Amino acid sequence: RHLADSCREGSNGGGGGGHGDMEGAVTLDWRGDPFTSMSDLTLVIYDGTGSGGAAYHVHTLLLVYGGRKSGFVVEQVRNASGSGGKKTARGTTAKSSSLSNNINNNNNHSNHSRQEHNDKEAKVEIYVPPLAARHIPALLDYIYGASPQLSTSNAPSLRYLANRFDIRELHSEISLKFIPRDLELHTAPQYCMAADDLKDFELRDRALNILAERLDKLNNGNLLREMSPRLMRSLVQCERLNAGGNWGLSEKVAMWLRSRDELLSVRKTGQFDSHIANINNKNNVQNTPILPLTDEDFYWLTHVQKMPEISPYEALFYLNYGSINFPQVMNEVGSGSLKSRCFAAISGSAWCMDKFLPHLEDLGQKQQYDHHPSHHPQKQKENNPSLELYECLPLDIKVQLLESSLVGAKKLMMEREQHGRGKDDTNRDMQLSEELMFKKLKEASLNSSLTSSSSSSS
Repeated sequence: RHLADSCREGSNGGGGGGHGDMEGAVTLDWRGDPFTSMSDLTLVIYDGTGSGGAAYHVHTLLLVYGGRKSGFVVEQVRNASGSGGKKTARGTTAKSSSLSNNINNNNNHSNHSRQEHNDKEAKVEIYVPPLAARHIPALLDYIYGASPQLSTSNAPSLRYLANRFDIRELHSEISLKFIPRDLELHTAPQYCMAADDLKDFELRDRALNILAERLDKLNNGNLLREMSPRLMRSLVQCERLNAGGNWGLSEKVAMWLRSRDELLSVRKTGQFDSHIANINNKNNVQNTPILPLTDEDFYWLTHVQKMPEISPYEALFYLNYGSINFPQVMNEVGSGSLKSRCFAAISGSAWCMDKFLPHLEDLGQKQQYDHHPSHHPQKQKENNPSLELYECLPLDIKVQLLESSLVGAKKLMMEREQHGRGKDDTNRDMQLSEELMFKKLKEASLNSSLTSSSSSSS
């Protein structure tokens, strides 16, 4: 026991390769030369990428004893001892080597001796997802005595590995202390994606719920842009969803679609942000692949049950985006179809009267001035990107939108006229009321004066 504690306390997870840090202490290092450090166990990690297993030469003593021991390795060693050999996680066996075989009596450190040492080491083989496999070194550093350097980028993977290797102290440190402090709105997307890759559904759902409950406060589309369509659908269907008002969800989904397309364009052209790339390399983060968005994804992300109303500021975006990428969805008919909801959003709001119809008038004038350039007025016009989307719409969508806008404009004009008449009636009633009040006060004042005069005469 004293030996194991001394080994772990003297280890620093990347240090001296066998040098003593203090008198009587022994520093073991899994990173050092396996022959020199006399490692007696090879941990082989497979990540399913087909590149072959990554071998880590470790010391059984540190992995099977103490508060940082691996219950998984303990079980493998016990099973191997019972069967007369070192049983691996994949069901094969390797003969254990004796101490006399690990030490060359003549201290001959030739390549042949080193290879013989490696071949005779016991093996434990295990499969973990690629995301988790990248953090095996940090796990071994922890087992060898280093303090865990936890961050948003590595916490999900280390939590997975702590559970897979049955290292309870580390699992508790991450799950009960670090994640409750670190998991909030702006880190929830990263936790959600990583946990989904690792099939840690408990952590994934926890992150999704936090994101859903506070989605109304999220205004940075870059935080969501690497979320897969499947995860976005889960977010939209979350019972705790609070996107902010009737239009909120349509604005958040549009924000995600735009950010996603921007990222695809950047990756396609190879114009990566060097600063972000350096941060990712430092944190051992790799670019998440952007999965294609299908008709089914777009349909359910914009379904009428979850998105009953479309923001008038995003309606032209949805009409344009859907017509180009998902014509089958946009060809649906009925009041609940996305196209009908977009038409209703544009024609049923003051935005139509104040922005869209004047834009159409400007287009008509522009065509006239193109034929007569000398008549073109010299004035600057406000550039509105959302209205420019109208020019990219298919002709049939333009016609339907114009028809809907005319009906909506007439309705809005009638409502404004009624509101104006009602306001005029209210003002007139107030004026009559004031006139009657003034008349009554004047009569009361006159009567009071007459009464006072009569009293004086008497």
